[in-house]
Amino acid sequence: MVSVPNLRAAVTVAFALNGFLFGSLMARVPAIKADLGLGEGELGLALLCSSLGLVVSQPLAGAAAARFGPVDLFCANAGVAVGRELGDPADWQAAMDVNVGAHVAAARALAPKLAGEAFDAVLSSPLRRARRTAELAGFAPEIDERLREFDYGDYEGRTTAEIQAERPGWDLWADGCPGGETAADVGARMDALIADLRARGPRRILVFGHGHALRVLTARWLGLDPVEGRRFLLAPAAVAVLGSEHGHAAVARWNA
Repeated sequence: MVSVPNLRAAVTVAFALNGFLFGSLMARVPAIKADLGLGEGELGLALLCSSLGLVVSQPLAGAAAARFGPVDLFCANAGVAVGRELGDPADWQAAMDVNVGAHVAAARALAPKLAGEAFDAVLSSPLRRARRTAELAGFAPEIDERLREFDYGDYEGRTTAEIQAERPGWDLWADGCPGGETAADVGARMDALIADLRARGPRRILVFGHGHALRVLTARWLGLDPVEGRRFLLAPAAVAVLGSEHGHAAVARWNA
């Protein structure tokens, strides 16, 4: 991933080089005119067409870069390590949603990691803790339902140990949740999200989501089975950056 200061330096060098080359060309105009036997009118028309071509090509080049250029996807994990340790499992989701202190702490941890970055689009899960974390970090996100967390169904609020006591060998990634989603279900909505992000034009995109869902998003970004999200441990209030290298999807940064 290329930082914004490096991009600015590259643009400065490109414009300076272009100016040098253009100046060198102008110094040779009389010789070119004589070699080609051009009249004043013909020379003027050639220079005018050259300028018009530059004006027309710039927006076309920008549109092509936006449409076909690489995408940098920043994933901010808005999860906070509280809910599942609460005494009443049935209340853990609601408690996480109203735990303002946890939201503020997550936002404070995320804000410095995102400082100085410019984004073409900012999206968030519809869950309140993700939206509030985005807002407290200084962003006004667009809500995208596909970023919601893994639907745990009948297992909402229960620990893995509790579930395995009733269902030995149960594994979230392999078995999914009755009344909720499987990894493949989450993968399907992440596929739709990825396709939309790659087609819509913005090149630097920030999403605020949740641990398990973002891990599935990472797996699908890399072309892996959704179950392989188990291999990407994403800490609360961490940032991951997904991008590409030489046309191949890649992880540029993880747990930053």
